[in-house]
Amino acid sequence: MSSSEFERLRETIRQMRLEQTGGHSSSSGSNQPGVRDSSSAGSSSGRSGGLHRAIECVSETLAGEVSALRAAGAAHGEALRTVASEQTGATEALKAEVAELRRELRSERARGAEAERLGSVVSELQAEVRSLREKAASEAEA
Repeated sequence: MSSSEFERLRETIRQMRLEQTGGHSSSSGSNQPGVRDSSSAGSSSGRSGGLHRAIECVSETLAGEVSALRAAGAAHGEALRTVASEQTGATEALKAEVAELRRELRSERARGAEAERLGSVVSELQAEVRSLREKAASEAEA
């Protein structure tokens, strides 16, 4: 329901209430209080019925709008749950990939430490070979 339709209904209800409370009510010409002629009673009854129909119309329209908003809210909530689920899946995949990369890094570091240890052993063996060659060369000269 558009704003202008709502305002038009609101104005109609206001006018009907004014008419019902005596804004435009006609009297029968009788001086007796509380006595109205049949045309006045019928007119009042017609206005009450019109007011009742207008209120029902507004009520039904508002109920429809509320239902539409609830449906839209439910659809939006479902869309958010779907996106959250997708994000959770992507996050889990990324966590698994990060864990694998960490394992590889630890393995590479361990290999690097092993290579460094082997490098030290090779250096020690080279030094020992040099020493043995020098000893063998000095014994050969003697």
